[in-house]
Amino acid sequence: MMFMADPDSGLIIDVNRSAARFYGYSPDDLRGKKVSDFSQLLPAQFQETWECATTQGLDCFVSRHKLANDELRTVEIHISPVACAERAVVLGIVHDITEHKKCEEDLKTNVASLEELNTALKVILRQVEESREELSAAIVSNIGELILPNLDKLKKTQLSVSQLSLLESIEASLHNISSTFLQKLRI
Repeated sequence: MMFMADPDSGLIIDVNRSAARFYGYSPDDLRGKKVSDFSQLLPAQFQETWECATTQGLDCFVSRHKLANDELRTVEIHISPVACAERAVVLGIVHDITEHKKCEEDLKTNVASLEELNTALKVILRQVEESREELSAAIVSNIGELILPNLDKLKKTQLSVSQLSLLESIEASLHNISSTFLQKLRI
C-alpha cells in the first residue's frame, strides 16, 4: 500500500488501489485527507514522529491506524522523500503488521508461561528429590533399628547350620540394600 503526501502538512496527494482497499475509502476520498487522520497517536506524538520521518531521516515507524470501518490495525510505515514534478513529496509504503504483532505478543505470553512452568517443575523436582532422600534415609534407619537387632538376637539362638547360613545371607542382603541407599543419598 502506497501513498504520496506533502512532507510539511502530511496531506495525502495520491494513493494506490491497495491503500484504498486497505483503508476502505476510494482513492478520491483519501486524496485530501491527512496521514494523521488515520493515526491513533496523539496529535503532538504524530507531529513529532512525522517531522522526524520527513526531515531527520527516520525512514520507518509503527503506528495504529483506524480504517473506514473503525477497525484498528497496526502498520509499519516506510517513508522516503522523492521529487515529483519539481515538488518535494513523501512516498509512504504501509505494511499491515497487525498479525505479526499479535504473534509477537502471543509468543511473549507463551515464553512467560513456559518460564513459570519451568520454575514450577524445578520446585517439584527438588521436592521429589528431597522426598526420595527422606524415604531412603527412613529405609536405612528402619533396617538398622528394627530388622538387624532382631537378626542379631536370632543368631544367638539354637540354629542349624543351614538356618544360620540363610540368616547370614539375609543379613548380608540387608547390609547391601542399606549401603546402596546410603550411596544414593551421597550422590
